[in-house]
Order: sequence, then structure tokens, then C-alpha cells
Amino acid sequence: MAEQKTEQSSKILNVKPVDYKQTDPKWKSKPYRVKGENSTIGGSGCGPTSAADILATIVDKNITPVETCKWSVDHGYKALNQGSYWGYVCAQFKYYDIPCEQLNKTRLNKEPNNEVHKIAKDLVNQGYYLMILFGPDFFTKSGHWVTCWAWHDGIVYINDPASTKLTRNEADENIVKRDARIYWAIDAREFNRKYGKIIEEDEDMTLDKFSELMDAYLEKQSKEKASKWAEQDIKEAVEEGILAKNERAKSYSTREESLAFTMRAYRKLKEMIEKKK
Repeated sequence: MAEQKTEQSSKILNVKPVDYKQTDPKWKSKPYRVKGENSTIGGSGCGPTSAADILATIVDKNITPVETCKWSVDHGYKALNQGSYWGYVCAQFKYYDIPCEQLNKTRLNKEPNNEVHKIAKDLVNQGYYLMILFGPDFFTKSGHWVTCWAWHDGIVYINDPASTKLTRNEADENIVKRDARIYWAIDAREFNRKYGKIIEEDEDMTLDKFSELMDAYLEKQSKEKASKWAEQDIKEAVEEGILAKNERAKSYSTREESLAFTMRAYRKLKEMIEKKK
């Protein structure tokens, strides 16, 4: 079962998977078909191509859409005159002992506020990869599968097996939430924790936390040596009684400290004037 956390102290920037295109000349004309049709990888192989992206990244770099399409046909997951059956995704990853979960069991029919979108985003930031099946609109006229490897700052980072367009590979999350039908979460946490990048998120700043940090900073400043250009003035200020020997010359002054320094200098000046009378 995928860990559906909604609050995190850190997130993982996943490794970008291998980015296969179903239209690659090396295999676009190869068959992806069952009896009664003449389908090819280039025309109908978006699902197995997306799966191959992930498998080639975390299992074996030699896995290509040719292997995943053949596996799909051999195991009954190619749909006649369509793409792949929904059951293909988890079955394919189970074959390689990789945990996979379909996050929603029925289509999201343009439900941008559905909680499953947030769950999917959170899982990507935990180190999962997603496969997403889109319905008609921006990505497709019928149905289309893609791989999602990152989701942050309003952008969904996608390997689209049928396009190199930036708007389809760095997609607006509002479009994704509008058009996504089904999400699958593929557990790649171990791989991404090892090879990805852990990003610690800032803790909420409280007054107590701020005071603690400021006290530590002031303590550090108080131990710093005075600047060369100020050494003589500080020496004379100590000799004249304006600055005590142990007072923090390099740190910041409070208003009361500034007032005290000013009054010391004022009294010293007043004393000098009185002596001259």
C-alpha cells in the first residue's frame, strides 16, 4: 500500500527516468497487436512505453518498449483496437517485483479538486514514480499514458512517449488535474533516495525559534575580533571609559546600549569642559 502522506518535512527530487518515445524509428512500426487488428508500438504503445521508462531506469537499462509491448500482448493486456487494459500497469511491475498501486479505481471525469491529485503529488515527492492515463483534451483525443517523475511549483514533469513539446513534458498542474483519469504509483523510493536529491523543507518559523537563532548569532558575533580599522578607536574608548574592556565591540547594540555609550561620552566631554573653566 502506498504511503499516502500529506505533510512532509522533506521531499525527494526524483531521478528523471529514461525517456523513450513510442515513435522512435527503431520500433514505431513494430507490432503491438492482437488478432483482428494491425496496431503498432508507434500508434498504440504509450502504456508499455511509459512502463519501459521506469523499468529501464530502476531495473535494467536494456529494457525497451519492444520488451514491454511483447509482455503486454503475451499476458493478455493489449485491448483490441485500443491501447492497453488498465490491469497492465500493476501486472507489469509485479513481474519485476516492484510494488505498484492504482490510486483511483474509477475515472476522474474532470475532477480537478479530487483528493487523489494531492495524494499522487505527495507520493511523487516521497520518491514514487507515477503513470497517468489521460482522457480527451490537452494530451489526447481518446486516451494516453505518460510517466510522471516530479511535481512541484505548479509544474508536473512528464515523460510523454508521443511528444517532445515542452508544454506536454513540463505541464501545468491545472491541466493535469483536469484531464487525468487514472493514477498508478510505482514504488521507486529506495532507488530515488539513493540516487535522487533530498530537499529539506524549512520549518515553520516561530518567535521562540527566531529568538534562539538571534541569540546564537549575537553570541557568535561577540567572539569575532574587531576590524583592523576600528582597533585604535576601541582602545581609546576603553581607556576613556566609554567602552568597558569586556563589552562586545563587534556585535550589534541595543538602544539602551547605544544610549549608555552616548551618555558616557557626554559625561566625559562635560568633565573635560568643566576642567577647562
